[in-house]
Amino acid sequence: MTTYTDLVYLTFLYKVEALDYIVKDNMDTFQKRVMECIDVAIERYLNTNLETRPQIWIKNGPIDVKLYVDEIFYFESSPTPHKLIVYLDNRRIEYIGKIKEVESMYEVFCRCHQSYVVNLMNVKEINKKERVITMSNGAKCLVSTRHLKKVVNQFKKLTSC
Repeated sequence: MTTYTDLVYLTFLYKVEALDYIVKDNMDTFQKRVMECIDVAIERYLNTNLETRPQIWIKNGPIDVKLYVDEIFYFESSPTPHKLIVYLDNRRIEYIGKIKEVESMYEVFCRCHQSYVVNLMNVKEINKKERVITMSNGAKCLVSTRHLKKVVNQFKKLTSC
């Protein structure tokens, strides 16, 4: 918006992305054009992909919960049949799910035991002798003999990138 039509070149000089050129002296169309610009700006904002962090959705009773993959440490089979527990930095959530489905959600999720799927992004170390994974938050998960080689290979592959 301007009353100085002779300064329009400054838009290009300062590399400003203008939506419209609205002269203030024409009040009949001024408000309409400002509203159109606001609508366009809102539409562009809503169409941008704001979420770049990978995420999963889990259903916790009647509530759908969005979890960022990088905040998940591991999943564990719950003592309650057909339920899983997902461990995050500051909380844990129990929900209905299958551990087999979790391991195929993202490449960083790796089955290490009949009862565990770990997020390789949050693995601090793998002790092959004791068959224990230590997570970056200090939590420990068991690794079965059957899954040990696969876990180590996937961890090396992920950390070598």
